[in-house]
Order: sequence, then C-alpha cells, then structure tokens
Amino acid sequence: MSSVSIKIRTLCFHGPLVTEFGLAVKYRANGATKVISTAKNLLPSLEHYMLAVDKCGLTFAVFVGKRNIKEDELELTSGSGDSV
Repeated sequence: MSSVSIKIRTLCFHGPLVTEFGLAVKYRANGATKVISTAKNLLPSLEHYMLAVDKCGLTFAVFVGKRNIKEDELELTSGSGDSV
C-alpha cells in the first residue's frame, strides 16, 4: 500500500490581515487554492473580511514562495513552494 505525501503549506498574512488573523495558518494541502479554501473554513470571518475590504478598494496578492501568482494560475500551484 502506498501513501500519498501532501506537503504542509503555510498561509502567511501581511498588513492588516495580521492584526485580524495572526501571522500564519498551516495546513496540509496540494496547492494554493486548497490552502485558501481551508483558511476560509478555519477562520470563519476571513472571507467576510476580504469581501468587506474589497468594497473599500483593498486588493490582495497571492505569492507562492517568492512568486506572485495570477488568479488564473492558482490551480497550477500544486507541488510548488511551501508558503502561500
């Protein structure tokens, strides 16, 4: 029987998100999309906060490692980098 090894990813917060949610959330996931989805479940007010500040003009960037990921590249982040 073989086991599938899934990396522990770290979702790091910066700016005003640190004040609201702390520095980071760690979760075992295959890619950035899964990490973000899980963070919304672990931190119930995260999605509400992000939607509220979006209306005020604040936008968010996603980095995998040191690379800024575009929205259409999120699904392609499987296996690359440990930090999101």
